[in-house]
Amino acid sequence: LDSLDKRVNLAHNIPSELTNSTFLSIISETSVNPKKLFLSEKIAKGLYCKQPFIVLGNPGTLAYLKKLGFKTFNRWFDESYDGELDFKKRLEKIISLMSYLNTYPESELFEMREEMNKVLEHNHKKIIEYDDTMQVFGKLNIYNKAE
Repeated sequence: LDSLDKRVNLAHNIPSELTNSTFLSIISETSVNPKKLFLSEKIAKGLYCKQPFIVLGNPGTLAYLKKLGFKTFNRWFDESYDGELDFKKRLEKIISLMSYLNTYPESELFEMREEMNKVLEHNHKKIIEYDDTMQVFGKLNIYNKAE
């Protein structure tokens, strides 16, 4: 830690070597509270890197992204975990989904990823439409679901 430049915010780094060599990201968000929604730079990175993702975070995250005009991956895999309010059940659904995707041979995952290109490009264009990162995080920010 002593050698790290503390002026650099590593949250803004995108490990392209990882996103280019993996099928999808499991995005572990900051909060799992069912009454709030918190989206961080982790979501923005997934959108920017043109990578499919599964979100371990607040219920309703994918629904909110869709409200903002982003597309998700329900055509290729079950995203019902997003609507599950009980954290333990949501986590079980995500683990089950990951296990299911793990049964695919690499060649089929590659084909699936190719099929996703239009969605991935759409999300990438949408995230860079904003003038700067602050506008992105103005949209991808905490809000009270009761409002």
